[in-house]
Amino acid sequence: MLILLLINETDTRKYCFLPAASTVPRTVLTTTNALSLKGCYVPCALNANCQACSYNASTKKCTLLGPLAPANSCSEPYTIYEKRTTGCTDFPLADSNTSYTLSKCCNASDVIGPPALRRVTPVCGNATGFLRRVAYDTILHDGTRWVLENHRESFIDWDEKLGSWYYSNGVAVYYFYMATCVKVPAVQTCGCAALSTELPMAGYTTTGAAVEMEQAPPLCNGGQVQYVMSGAARSIYCAMGFTWMHMIDNGTWYNEWAVTAATCVAKIP
Repeated sequence: MLILLLINETDTRKYCFLPAASTVPRTVLTTTNALSLKGCYVPCALNANCQACSYNASTKKCTLLGPLAPANSCSEPYTIYEKRTTGCTDFPLADSNTSYTLSKCCNASDVIGPPALRRVTPVCGNATGFLRRVAYDTILHDGTRWVLENHRESFIDWDEKLGSWYYSNGVAVYYFYMATCVKVPAVQTCGCAALSTELPMAGYTTTGAAVEMEQAPPLCNGGQVQYVMSGAARSIYCAMGFTWMHMIDNGTWYNEWAVTAATCVAKIP
Protein backbone atom coordinates (compact mmCIF):
# COMPACT_ATOMS: atom_id res chain seq x y z
CA MET A 1 0.00 0.00 0.00
CA LEU A 2 1.66 3.23 -1.16
CA ILE A 3 0.90 6.00 1.32
CA LEU A 4 0.62 8.87 -1.15
CA LEU A 5 -2.27 11.25 -0.75
CA LEU A 6 -3.42 14.59 -2.08
CA ILE A 7 -4.48 15.88 1.33
CA ASN A 8 -4.09 18.76 3.70
CA GLU A 9 -1.31 17.58 6.00
CA THR A 10 -3.30 18.63 9.09
CA ASP A 11 -6.06 16.14 8.20
CA THR A 12 -4.03 13.22 9.53
CA ARG A 13 -2.49 14.88 12.58
CA LYS A 14 -5.64 14.62 14.71
CA TYR A 15 -5.64 10.85 15.31
CA CYS A 16 -3.80 8.61 17.71
CA PHE A 17 -4.10 4.86 18.42
CA LEU A 18 -4.64 3.36 21.85
CA PRO A 19 -4.34 -0.37 22.67
CA ALA A 20 -7.46 -2.23 23.78
CA ALA A 21 -8.40 -5.87 24.41
CA SER A 22 -11.56 -7.18 22.81
CA THR A 23 -13.48 -10.41 22.31
CA VAL A 24 -15.88 -8.89 19.78
CA PRO A 25 -14.76 -9.30 16.16
CA ARG A 26 -14.64 -6.39 13.75
CA THR A 27 -15.18 -6.10 10.03
CA VAL A 28 -11.89 -6.57 8.16
CA LEU A 29 -11.33 -3.80 5.63
CA THR A 30 -7.96 -4.85 4.20
CA THR A 31 -4.58 -6.32 5.08
CA THR A 32 -1.31 -4.69 4.09
CA ASN A 33 2.41 -4.88 4.78
CA ALA A 34 3.86 -2.76 7.60
CA LEU A 35 7.46 -2.63 8.77
CA SER A 36 6.34 -1.57 12.24
CA LEU A 37 3.23 -0.95 14.30
CA LYS A 38 3.36 2.73 13.36
CA GLY A 39 3.12 1.63 9.76
CA CYS A 40 -0.28 0.22 10.72
CA TYR A 41 -1.43 3.48 12.23
CA VAL A 42 -0.78 5.48 9.08
CA PRO A 43 -3.12 3.71 6.61
CA CYS A 44 -5.84 3.50 9.27
CA ALA A 45 -5.58 7.22 10.01
CA LEU A 46 -5.91 7.95 6.30
CA ASN A 47 -8.93 5.65 5.84
CA ALA A 48 -12.24 7.20 6.89
CA ASN A 49 -13.80 3.74 7.34
CA CYS A 50 -11.02 2.41 9.57
CA GLN A 51 -11.87 2.43 13.27
CA ALA A 52 -9.01 0.29 14.57
CA CYS A 53 -6.10 -1.86 13.44
CA SER A 54 -4.22 -4.95 14.52
CA TYR A 55 -0.59 -5.81 13.85
CA ASN A 56 1.33 -9.07 13.60
CA ALA A 57 4.97 -8.27 14.27
CA SER A 58 6.22 -11.70 13.17
CA THR A 59 4.64 -11.50 9.72
CA LYS A 60 4.76 -7.69 9.51
CA LYS A 61 1.13 -7.63 8.43
CA CYS A 62 -1.36 -4.94 9.34
CA THR A 63 -5.13 -5.46 9.35
CA LEU A 64 -7.41 -2.45 9.08
CA LEU A 65 -10.66 -2.94 10.97
CA GLY A 66 -14.07 -1.37 10.59
CA PRO A 67 -17.24 -1.55 12.71
CA LEU A 68 -17.91 -4.17 15.37
CA ALA A 69 -19.50 -7.44 14.24
CA PRO A 70 -21.16 -8.51 17.53
CA ALA A 71 -23.09 -11.47 16.06
CA ASN A 72 -20.03 -13.59 16.89
CA SER A 73 -17.46 -13.55 19.65
CA CYS A 74 -13.83 -14.55 19.93
CA SER A 75 -12.84 -17.31 22.34
CA GLU A 76 -9.78 -15.35 23.47
CA PRO A 77 -9.26 -11.59 23.80
CA TYR A 78 -7.18 -10.02 21.07
CA THR A 79 -5.34 -6.71 21.02
CA ILE A 80 -6.41 -3.94 18.71
CA TYR A 81 -5.36 -0.31 18.42
CA GLU A 82 -8.39 1.97 18.36
CA LYS A 83 -8.36 5.21 16.39
CA ARG A 84 -9.02 8.11 18.77
CA THR A 85 -8.97 11.88 18.84
CA THR A 86 -8.76 12.15 22.65
CA GLY A 87 -6.56 10.62 25.32
CA CYS A 88 -3.55 10.88 23.02
CA THR A 89 0.09 11.08 24.08
CA ASP A 90 2.49 12.64 21.62
CA PHE A 91 5.38 10.54 20.31
CA PRO A 92 8.81 12.07 20.98
CA LEU A 93 10.74 13.21 17.94
CA ALA A 94 12.81 10.43 16.32
CA ASP A 95 15.54 10.49 13.67
CA SER A 96 14.18 10.47 10.13
CA ASN A 97 16.93 8.18 8.83
CA THR A 98 17.01 5.58 11.61
CA SER A 99 17.87 2.14 10.18
CA TYR A 100 18.38 3.55 6.68
CA THR A 101 19.52 0.82 4.31
CA LEU A 102 21.59 1.70 1.28
CA SER A 103 19.89 1.38 -2.09
CA LYS A 104 21.46 -1.06 -4.55
CA CYS A 105 21.43 1.84 -7.02
CA CYS A 106 23.89 4.07 -5.16
CA ASN A 107 27.11 3.89 -3.15
CA ALA A 108 27.77 4.72 0.48
CA SER A 109 29.79 7.74 -0.70
CA ASP A 110 26.64 9.10 -2.40
CA VAL A 111 24.71 9.43 0.87
CA ILE A 112 24.41 13.04 2.03
CA GLY A 113 22.37 12.38 5.16
CA PRO A 114 19.00 13.47 6.54
CA PRO A 115 17.61 17.01 6.31
CA ALA A 116 19.04 19.16 9.08
CA LEU A 117 15.73 20.75 10.07
CA ARG A 118 11.97 20.23 9.83
CA ARG A 119 9.90 22.21 7.33
CA VAL A 120 12.95 23.68 5.59
CA THR A 121 12.74 23.78 1.79
CA PRO A 122 13.96 22.18 -0.36
CA VAL A 123 14.21 18.97 1.64
CA CYS A 124 17.80 18.20 0.62
CA GLY A 125 19.00 21.79 0.27
CA ASN A 126 19.70 24.00 -2.73
CA ALA A 127 22.07 22.90 -5.44
CA THR A 128 25.53 24.42 -5.54
CA GLY A 129 26.95 24.20 -9.01
CA PHE A 130 25.68 23.08 -12.37
CA LEU A 131 23.70 19.86 -12.84
CA ARG A 132 23.63 18.71 -9.24
CA ARG A 133 21.38 15.68 -9.00
CA VAL A 134 19.98 15.17 -5.52
CA ALA A 135 17.03 13.02 -4.46
CA TYR A 136 15.30 11.93 -1.26
CA ASP A 137 15.71 8.15 -1.03
CA THR A 138 12.68 6.90 0.90
CA ILE A 139 11.38 3.63 2.32
CA LEU A 140 7.65 3.80 2.97
CA HIS A 141 5.91 2.09 5.88
CA ASP A 142 4.91 -0.89 3.72
CA GLY A 143 8.52 -1.50 2.68
CA THR A 144 8.17 0.08 -0.76
CA ARG A 145 11.20 2.10 -1.86
CA TRP A 146 10.57 5.44 -3.53
CA VAL A 147 12.84 8.19 -4.81
CA LEU A 148 11.29 11.61 -4.21
CA GLU A 149 12.22 14.90 -5.82
CA ASN A 150 14.20 17.68 -4.19
CA HIS A 151 11.48 20.15 -5.19
CA ARG A 152 11.82 23.76 -4.06
CA GLU A 153 8.67 23.41 -1.92
CA SER A 154 9.53 19.99 -0.48
CA PHE A 155 10.08 19.44 3.23
CA ILE A 156 9.68 16.82 5.95
CA ASP A 157 7.88 17.07 9.26
CA TRP A 158 7.04 14.88 12.25
CA ASP A 159 3.50 13.69 12.98
CA GLU A 160 3.57 13.46 16.75
CA LYS A 161 0.19 11.69 16.94
CA LEU A 162 1.15 8.82 14.63
CA GLY A 163 4.85 8.76 15.46
CA SER A 164 5.85 9.03 11.81
CA TRP A 165 7.77 11.37 9.54
CA TYR A 166 6.16 12.57 6.33
CA TYR A 167 7.37 14.30 3.17
CA SER A 168 5.42 16.97 1.32
CA ASN A 169 6.16 18.65 -2.00
CA GLY A 170 3.23 21.07 -1.69
CA VAL A 171 0.87 18.73 -3.56
CA ALA A 172 1.34 15.17 -2.31
CA VAL A 173 2.12 13.83 1.17
CA TYR A 174 4.14 10.64 1.75
CA TYR A 175 4.37 9.06 5.22
CA PHE A 176 7.61 7.09 5.42
CA TYR A 177 9.53 4.65 7.59
CA MET A 178 12.99 6.07 6.95
CA ALA A 179 14.72 8.24 4.36
CA THR A 180 17.83 10.26 3.60
CA CYS A 181 19.24 12.61 0.97
CA VAL A 182 21.40 11.03 -1.72
CA LYS A 183 23.49 12.33 -4.61
CA VAL A 184 22.30 10.43 -7.66
CA PRO A 185 25.39 8.67 -9.11
CA ALA A 186 26.73 10.11 -12.36
CA VAL A 187 27.19 6.57 -13.67
CA GLN A 188 24.11 4.59 -12.72
CA THR A 189 23.74 0.84 -12.46
CA CYS A 190 19.93 0.90 -12.33
CA GLY A 191 17.77 1.97 -15.25
CA CYS A 192 14.27 3.44 -15.17
CA ALA A 193 11.36 2.14 -17.21
CA ALA A 194 11.02 3.93 -20.54
CA LEU A 195 9.80 7.51 -20.21
CA SER A 196 6.44 7.92 -21.91
CA THR A 197 5.59 10.65 -24.39
CA GLU A 198 2.35 12.62 -24.60
CA LEU A 199 0.26 14.22 -27.32
CA PRO A 200 1.17 17.85 -28.07
CA MET A 201 -0.95 20.56 -26.53
CA ALA A 202 -3.22 22.71 -28.70
CA GLY A 203 -1.30 24.88 -31.16
CA TYR A 204 1.86 22.79 -31.00
CA THR A 205 3.36 19.85 -32.85
CA THR A 206 5.96 17.30 -31.87
CA THR A 207 9.47 17.85 -33.22
CA GLY A 208 10.72 14.29 -33.00
CA ALA A 209 13.72 15.33 -30.90
CA ALA A 210 14.66 12.88 -28.16
CA VAL A 211 13.92 13.97 -24.61
CA GLU A 212 14.64 10.74 -22.73
CA MET A 213 18.34 11.02 -22.11
CA GLU A 214 20.97 11.54 -19.47
CA GLN A 215 22.27 14.74 -20.99
CA ALA A 216 23.46 18.20 -20.18
CA PRO A 217 21.12 21.06 -21.11
CA PRO A 218 19.52 22.09 -23.33
CA LEU A 219 16.75 19.56 -23.76
CA CYS A 220 15.06 18.98 -27.11
CA ASN A 221 18.15 20.22 -28.98
CA GLY A 222 17.46 23.71 -27.66
CA GLY A 223 13.73 23.55 -28.39
CA GLN A 224 10.73 23.56 -26.10
CA VAL A 225 9.65 20.85 -23.69
CA GLN A 226 5.87 20.47 -23.46
CA TYR A 227 4.45 23.00 -20.95
CA VAL A 228 7.92 24.56 -20.60
CA MET A 229 8.90 27.66 -22.58
CA SER A 230 12.46 26.49 -23.21
CA GLY A 231 14.71 23.50 -22.75
CA ALA A 232 17.63 25.73 -21.71
CA ALA A 233 19.34 24.88 -18.40
CA ARG A 234 17.13 21.80 -18.07
CA SER A 235 17.83 18.09 -18.05
CA ILE A 236 15.84 14.91 -17.54
CA TYR A 237 17.53 12.06 -15.74
CA CYS A 238 16.73 8.69 -14.21
CA ALA A 239 17.01 8.81 -10.43
CA MET A 240 18.43 5.50 -9.21
CA GLY A 241 16.20 3.27 -11.29
CA PHE A 242 12.95 4.57 -9.79
CA THR A 243 11.89 8.01 -11.00
CA TRP A 244 12.48 10.25 -14.00
CA MET A 245 13.40 13.72 -12.79
CA HIS A 246 13.11 17.01 -14.67
CA MET A 247 15.72 19.42 -13.33
CA ILE A 248 16.44 23.08 -13.96
CA ASP A 249 19.77 24.49 -12.77
CA ASN A 250 21.07 27.69 -14.32
CA GLY A 251 23.55 28.46 -11.55
CA THR A 252 21.21 30.78 -9.65
CA TRP A 253 17.89 28.92 -9.83
CA TYR A 254 17.43 25.26 -9.01
CA ASN A 255 14.38 23.01 -8.94
CA GLU A 256 13.47 19.44 -9.81
CA TRP A 257 10.29 17.39 -9.98
CA ALA A 258 9.26 13.90 -10.95
CA VAL A 259 7.80 13.36 -14.43
CA THR A 260 5.95 10.44 -16.01
CA ALA A 261 6.00 11.72 -19.61
CA ALA A 262 7.82 14.35 -21.68
CA THR A 263 7.60 15.49 -25.30
CA CYS A 264 9.57 18.00 -27.39
CA VAL A 265 7.23 20.41 -29.19
CA ALA A 266 7.28 23.47 -31.42
CA LYS A 267 4.60 26.08 -31.96
CA ILE A 268 2.63 25.65 -35.17
CA PRO A 269 3.22 28.72 -37.40
